Amino acid sequence: MDSKNRSLLSSFGCAIQGIYQAFQQEANLRIHFAAAALALAAGFVFKLAAGEWAILLLTITLVIFAELINTALEANVNLATKKQRPEAKLAKDAAAGAVLLTALNAVLIGLLIFGAKILEFYR
Repeated sequence: MDSKNRSLLSSFGCAIQGIYQAFQQEANLRIHFAAAALALAAGFVFKLAAGEWAILLLTITLVIFAELINTALEANVNLATKKQRPEAKLAKDAAAGAVLLTALNAVLIGLLIFGAKILEFYR
């Protein structure tokens, strides 16, 4: 294996390790993964159409992406300063706000995709 391929494999390994470490350390990320697992299971139960799957997978990815970026930003802010600074608070709060927006969007998408299916199931 040449050095470019080894470097590429190493990059994937680092990325997977980053997701794993964040999963181990961040309760909110574990909550998002659990919600994603439930949504995926519901997708199989309700036999989603291809377009619905695409929207669901994109939504799940967006929420997990936002949480990983939030985790990375918080770690960097913590490295930069241990002091209570308004700029550090803004950075952390804005990143958390991005996660909140994506999570609320995911709930709305879930209601749109699963709402009618759930109502029909109980009729």
